Amino acid sequence: MIQRCKKCGEWVEAEKRDMFDRAIHPIDEALESEGGLMEKVGGWFGFKGLGRAIDRAARLPSDIVRGATDSVFGDKYHFVCPNCGKEWSTDNDWEDETAIYKEEQRQINIVKEYRNKSITLIDAPENEKISFVNELAASLPSVSEEVLRATLFDTLAFSQFKLLGNVNEALNAISESLKLYDDPNTHALRGIILGEGRTPNDKYKTLQELIYCKESEKGEPFFFTQQEYLMKLEEQNLHYAEHFLEIPQNQRRFLVIDNELHYLPDSFKVLTINSIPTELQFPVGHPIDKQMYICHPLKPKMYLPIEDYQLELFRDEVKELCVLLQALGAKKLSITDNRSNEKSLDQKRKLDIEAGGGIKTTEGNVKGAMSSESEEYLRIKNEFVRNQEFERSSILPCVPEGLVWYGHRADWQQMALQRNQGTLIHHHDYLSIQKNTLVNENEKKQLEADFKTLMAKGNGKVDMEKGRLFKENSDYIFELNVDFYPLSAYKKNYIITEAFKPAKSKSFYWLVAVVLFLGLIFCLLFYV
Repeated sequence: MIQRCKKCGEWVEAEKRDMFDRAIHPIDEALESEGGLMEKVGGWFGFKGLGRAIDRAARLPSDIVRGATDSVFGDKYHFVCPNCGKEWSTDNDWEDETAIYKEEQRQINIVKEYRNKSITLIDAPENEKISFVNELAASLPSVSEEVLRATLFDTLAFSQFKLLGNVNEALNAISESLKLYDDPNTHALRGIILGEGRTPNDKYKTLQELIYCKESEKGEPFFFTQQEYLMKLEEQNLHYAEHFLEIPQNQRRFLVIDNELHYLPDSFKVLTINSIPTELQFPVGHPIDKQMYICHPLKPKMYLPIEDYQLELFRDEVKELCVLLQALGAKKLSITDNRSNEKSLDQKRKLDIEAGGGIKTTEGNVKGAMSSESEEYLRIKNEFVRNQEFERSSILPCVPEGLVWYGHRADWQQMALQRNQGTLIHHHDYLSIQKNTLVNENEKKQLEADFKTLMAKGNGKVDMEKGRLFKENSDYIFELNVDFYPLSAYKKNYIITEAFKPAKSKSFYWLVAVVLFLGLIFCLLFYV
């Protein structure tokens, strides 16, 4: 009798025992068993063997009784799985799975035969290859076991691709295989079949498939060696990185640097440090391995650390705003901390109450309130708070060249227009760090989940602090006040103009060329 082990799935042949075998089996076990308490005691005095014999003799009566019981009521088929050690028994002949085992072996032999033959036909004549592929496709209905059927589809995919060069047919076979069994080797084979890919996104999809060759739980590859897969992976990684900037910006918003290259999700793109295109820009000290970055919304080649991207964008925006304000003729510019302003008003109210005989506030309480700012808050405050005065420039107020934010800020453009009209001599506004929010809550959850998977695949463990990408920062609001020189202080008959002048279109130059050509013909006809 043969049955499949319910623990590990291996086929196990039963040991058949008649009444006599069942009766003496417990006695044999008793005589071969290890000793117990008496063996330990005997060992102290040098009589370990005698102690073991006493232990076995003590168990012998109960084993004789158990053997007698088994001889009458015991099962005649006993199984011991050589793979996992699980034991079980049965007395029912109808539980025999020998027929299932033989059918499975028949299907295994079919799959092995076709798989082995597919490798040997690479240099065979074309008609022999075609005949083999047709025969292989016709054999699919004869294999019903899902894993074996999936392997047969893999063999068909390899044969269509390697023997006949039919990429689409090969990919169809791979898809059928993955419906039956999600095998890492099948994904890696699909990566080989997909090839380099025409577009950058195609290259990334190929890389996503090839990366399965690094899966620890996958079996040994067959159609290609592990070294061939790894070489193809490295080659494809370089192709993909070379064309990285051709990917639309909205499809590469998030980037992770991972030198191990173990996981390539759809939520973010992955590059190794050695393959980063030279055109990409990072803040000083970056890029860093196992770090996520977000693409600057207005600078497609600039990537910022995801944890501080709002602060980096705010810093970039404020820097450009100050350049614009000075170019528009700022006389005085001040950026003050709105939180400090509110605290100053609160303190003034408290002092007014005290002067009127109300609630008293000690000096220690005031100092305690003023020292409640966090270290991060003080660092940000010291960076942005400023108070500047400028001399009137000899250059007419204008919108300078090279501004990035200006074209996307309607309020800045309105301010420049008001300066042009001569109606604006003071400007007041509030600046918020959290205004530049580029990631919604659903994206945060998906990004953090995929990032933790990447970390787990690379290191085997997840650092929860490292896996948390987004800081829970409080919003910091600053107050902006600007005084401008009046336009009357500059030369008359000037207006503010943007330094940037749009280039003439190609149609303009074509029109000029046509006019000149017609003029030349007219002159020749006139003089002739």
